[in-house]
Amino acid sequence: MKKLWNAFVNWMVASGEKSAASFNKSHAIHI
Repeated sequence: MKKLWNAFVNWMVASGEKSAASFNKSHAIHI
């Protein structure tokens, strides 16, 4: 599961740093 999650995070970063930053802000508590 962690590997899959890491792949997803890497995809988010590749898609756009702004999108990744917004995602991290929205879900920082869950992580």
